Amino acid sequence: MAMIGTIEILRRVNDLLSSRDRWLLFILFLMSMAFAGIEAASISLVMPFITLATDPPKALEQHSLAKIYKWLEFESTQQFALSMGAVLVVFYLMRGIFVLSYTYALNRYTWGRYYNLSMRLFSNYLSLSYREFTQLNSSQLEKSIITEASYLSQMIVSVLRFLAEAAVALLLYLVLLIVNPQVTMVITVLLAIMLCALVYAIRRISSRQGQLRESHQSRFYHLLNGTFGNFKFIRQMAAEAQMVNEFSVSVSGYCRSNVINTTLAQLSPTVLETVGLVLLVSIIGYSLLSSSDGSQVIPLVAMYGLALYRMMPAVHRMLYYYNNVLYYSSSLEIIHQELSRPLVVDGDAPVFFSKLITLEGVSFNYPGRTDVLTDLNLSIVKNEKIAFIGPSGSGKTTLLDLIIGIYTPERGRVTIDGVVLDSSNVKSWRRAIGYIPQNIYLLDGTVAENIAFGKIYDESRIIRALEQARIWDFLRQHEGLNTHVGQGGVKLSGGQKQRIGIARALYGDPEILVLDEATSALDQDTEIEILDEVYNLTKDRTLIVVSHHNLSPDNFDRIFKLESGQINILEQI
Repeated sequence: MAMIGTIEILRRVNDLLSSRDRWLLFILFLMSMAFAGIEAASISLVMPFITLATDPPKALEQHSLAKIYKWLEFESTQQFALSMGAVLVVFYLMRGIFVLSYTYALNRYTWGRYYNLSMRLFSNYLSLSYREFTQLNSSQLEKSIITEASYLSQMIVSVLRFLAEAAVALLLYLVLLIVNPQVTMVITVLLAIMLCALVYAIRRISSRQGQLRESHQSRFYHLLNGTFGNFKFIRQMAAEAQMVNEFSVSVSGYCRSNVINTTLAQLSPTVLETVGLVLLVSIIGYSLLSSSDGSQVIPLVAMYGLALYRMMPAVHRMLYYYNNVLYYSSSLEIIHQELSRPLVVDGDAPVFFSKLITLEGVSFNYPGRTDVLTDLNLSIVKNEKIAFIGPSGSGKTTLLDLIIGIYTPERGRVTIDGVVLDSSNVKSWRRAIGYIPQNIYLLDGTVAENIAFGKIYDESRIIRALEQARIWDFLRQHEGLNTHVGQGGVKLSGGQKQRIGIARALYGDPEILVLDEATSALDQDTEIEILDEVYNLTKDRTLIVVSHHNLSPDNFDRIFKLESGQINILEQI
C-alpha cells in the first residue's frame, strides 16, 4: 500500500493498538461490511421496483417477486408497486440512520485513538531518562504529540474506510455481473486500466509529498519553538527578518505539499466522473442497439446508472483513502519509533537519610566527550552545608545531578546511609529534595498554582513557604496567592522569581535543599541577601549549593572546587 508495504503497515498498526482498540476496530470492520451490504442492497432493490412500475408482467416473471406477490395476496400490480416503493423509502431511511451511526462510530474511534496515542506519547516522554531526553529535540516531541498522532489516527480509519468502500464496489460489481456479464466485463477492463494508471500516479506523488510534509513541518515546529523560547535575544539581535525568512521557507514547503496532496485527491473524482459518463452513454447505446423494446432498456439503464452513481464515488473514496494512507505513512513510522523507545521506570521504595550521602568511585561522561567525572569519592553529612564552585564546564551541575538522582553513574555508585540509589528508590529520594535551578520554571498562572506544582494544594502551607522565602509581603500588596506571574514569570523581577522558586522548594518540607546556580543571574547584593536567607532557612536541613562565583565560607561547613572537569583536582578549601 505504501512506502513501507501493506503487511508492514498492518503489523505496525497492530503493535500500536491495545487489545480493546483491536476489538473496537473489529466491530467497526463488521459495521463496514454491513455498510457495504446495505449500499449494495440499496442499489439492487431499485431495478425490480422500476421494472414493476414500468412493465409489471415482466417484473412478475422473476420468481422472487411473483412469490412475494402471491404470499402477501396483493389485489393488483399497482398496489404491489406502491407497497414496494414504500418499503424502499423506509429502507433508505433506515440506511440513512445506519450511515450516520457508522460515521459517528468511525469519528469517535478516530479521535479516541488520537487521545490514546497522544497520552501514551506524552507519558512516555516524561518517563525517558533525563540523559536521553537531553539528546532529543523538544519541538520534534511536540510535533509527534500534536500532529503525527492525529495523522496516524486518520490513517488507521482510512484503512478501515478503504476496506468498506472496496467491499461496496465489489458487491455492486457482483450485482452488475449477475445482471449483464458482457457489459460488466467491458466495464471491468476499462476501469482496471484507469485504476492502474491512477494508483501508479498516486503512489509516486503521495509518498514523496508525505515525506516532504513531515520534513517541512518538523522544521517550522523547530523554528517556532526556538523563536518563542529566545524572543528577547532575537529582538536584541535584530534577527526578526532572518527568522521570518526561514519560517517562510518551511511553511511554504509544508503548504506546497498539502496543495499537491489536496489537488491529487481531486484527480480521481475528475477522471471517474468522465469515465462514468462515458460508460453510461455506452451502456445506453449498447442497450438500444441490442433491444428494440425501449421498456426493457429503461430498467437496465436505471440499474447501471444507479450502480455507477454509487460505484464511482466508492472507487474515488478508495483512491482518496489510499492516498491518505500513503501521505500519512510517515506518521506511522514516527509514532511507532517514538513508542518503541526504552523507558525508565522509576521505583518508589523508601529511602531514609539520617547520616551520610556517599559517592564511591563515581564516573560519568556525555556522548562524544571524555569523562566529566572520574573515580570521584565524596561524603555529605546530614544537615551539613556545602558548596561546589568552579568555572562553567567543570562538572559542578553534573555532580549535583548525580547526587539528586537525575543521572546514574557510568561507574561507581551513590548511596544513602549505605543504600544504593537506583531506579528502585529514586522517586522517594527526589521527594526528599527541594530543588532550585538557575532558570526557575513558572507556569502562566497564579503564584499558588506555581508553588503547589505537582503536589497537593494546601493554602496555609503555601503562605508559610512564601513567608519563609520573604515574598509574601510583596504578594499581599497585589492579589496574594492569586497574583498572576505571566508566561515564564515575566511579571516578576529576577529576585522575585528566585524567591518563588525557593518557596516552591520549601513547600514540600524537604530534608535537603539544593541550589543549582540559582543566584547566578542576580546582582551581587541580591545574591548575597538570598543566600543568607537560604542559609537561615536550612539550620536543620542539608544544604548543597552550586555556583561559579566565589562564596563566603562563613555560611558553609565545606566548599569544594572543581576545575576544568578534572576529577582528581577536587580540592577542599
